[in-house]
Amino acid sequence: MKSSSIIDHPKPQKGGCPVKRTKETVFVLDTCIYGNDPAALFNFDEHDIYVPIAVMRELDNHKTNIRKPELAKNARHTTKYFSELLRGASPDDLEKGLPISKAISYYGKKGPSSKTGRVFFESSHASLLLMPLNPDAPIINFASELQKKLGESVDVIFITQDSIARITALMCGVKVEEYARAKAIDDINFLYSGMADLPENFWKKTKKLSEKEENGLTYWDIKTTLSNAWFPNQFLTLITEEGIQEFMVRKLDYEGYATISTIYDYTKDKNVWGLHALNKEQNFFMNALMNPEIHFVSGAGKAGSGKTLLTLAAALEQVIDWRLYNEITITKEIMPIGIDPGTFPGNEEQKMAPWLMAFTDNLDFLTSGIDAAHKQTAQDLMKRYVKMRSIGPMQGRTFHRKFVVVDEAENLTPKQALDLGTRAGPGTKFVFLGNVRQIASQYLSAESCGLTHAVESSKIGQRCAHVTLVGCERSELAEFVANNW
Repeated sequence: MKSSSIIDHPKPQKGGCPVKRTKETVFVLDTCIYGNDPAALFNFDEHDIYVPIAVMRELDNHKTNIRKPELAKNARHTTKYFSELLRGASPDDLEKGLPISKAISYYGKKGPSSKTGRVFFESSHASLLLMPLNPDAPIINFASELQKKLGESVDVIFITQDSIARITALMCGVKVEEYARAKAIDDINFLYSGMADLPENFWKKTKKLSEKEENGLTYWDIKTTLSNAWFPNQFLTLITEEGIQEFMVRKLDYEGYATISTIYDYTKDKNVWGLHALNKEQNFFMNALMNPEIHFVSGAGKAGSGKTLLTLAAALEQVIDWRLYNEITITKEIMPIGIDPGTFPGNEEQKMAPWLMAFTDNLDFLTSGIDAAHKQTAQDLMKRYVKMRSIGPMQGRTFHRKFVVVDEAENLTPKQALDLGTRAGPGTKFVFLGNVRQIASQYLSAESCGLTHAVESSKIGQRCAHVTLVGCERSELAEFVANNW
């Protein structure tokens, strides 16, 4: 283990460790550092960081700080990074130090990490005695004492979904595991994308059984071993010397037989409420949203990828123009990112409106090119057909012929996602939107949130589709910020 001596260092500028050092150096960060920058541990390059249990105690106190919501949010994010570091770690691993690079993927940076430093967590059982107000301390102490009593021939494992409790227990030498049933997937990097690439020799290796034209699309019944890895309504891309072809899986029997078809081109030939797709993933997403045979669509992607705008445009066209649904219902789990303003006055829709301004902004954008006379008519139609609802009172309801949009679904618990999905009545379409990298709840992770459960559970559904949108199409500035800040 490296030396644990701490020496003074200048205030970090671009990174946390800007000065070249001639001596081996490690760092112990005060709680206030994490409170201002939850990703601070990524800013010390090859240097090691030591985390005292007292810091964990203060983070635990801050995570529900109502008076300082930004500090509370940063405390929760810090513990998520610590949780990623501690995933699968044993007490021996803690003694050797955990590589900072292990948490880079959860932080969202791409490519190999240059951060070669390690994180050492204080592992003193006596430290728990300094935490009399921590409700987890007696449980962790009990598990620790039970392990001593039963000996090494028995594993005593502490099960918890609380990040602070899990980290604290590991720091005290207690083996910890997450509640396995809470996770839909082990690694969020392997979340189902809803897309797959085909080999260049696909048609040479595929047996065509039949071909037909319908509604401007070409359908093929085929036999190929590749279909064993496909899912219903999955989008396929074939790149050849002749160009790019895009398909959709229409039917599967998982014995090598499948039906695939071409898809509509919303980048040029078609549009939705005046909008064209700006990239391949948006085109896939539009095809899923505009297909009345698909009753559940999930869209995941970073801010600015077009999830909300495309969904709203598709909803408006199918409600107002096609009359396929009689209402657009928009809802979300409320998770403030700043000071919680409390309850807004008015009825249910008026209370929800401030939390759903993203949709209001997009409604304004969709009518921005209309002259004043027609714009007022369009806005009146939107007010008539677009309703903003709270998730809370939805238990027991049934939605008939509604286009239901659930925004920021990453903040739903799996049970909330299940409860919402079961509200669907005849002729209703549900759309879940979100970014699994921006979870606000301290008890949810990218692998266990409601959106991830919905994506992974629905991928086998004959009337379900998912698309992971990439890139940021909002603006050049938004793309730069999303990729670099």
